[in-house]
Amino acid sequence: MCGKTVEGDGVQLQVDHKIPRTWGGATVSENLWALCQPCNGGKRDYFSSFNDDTMQAIMTKESVYERLAETLRLHAPQPAPSWLLEFVANFEDFQEDWQKR
Repeated sequence: MCGKTVEGDGVQLQVDHKIPRTWGGATVSENLWALCQPCNGGKRDYFSSFNDDTMQAIMTKESVYERLAETLRLHAPQPAPSWLLEFVANFEDFQEDWQKR
């Protein structure tokens, strides 16, 4: 996430679930990536500010439209972070035009 590398910066990488297990993310290669400890800890801490049951319910919706709508409702009347909208839109597969939805 931050661009630091093992070779260039000497960071230690940790395996992270892109979609947290508490949100329904599976332990499969498509849902795993390597993050440095500060990025992994920051992601974990930020995601813990969301209600796991609510996010799991959003992530189980098959329709991209429904996932986006629920995420927008969750944050109303404040705007939802664009990275979170992209995250829930691309949960199952990459949506090249997710912004149009």
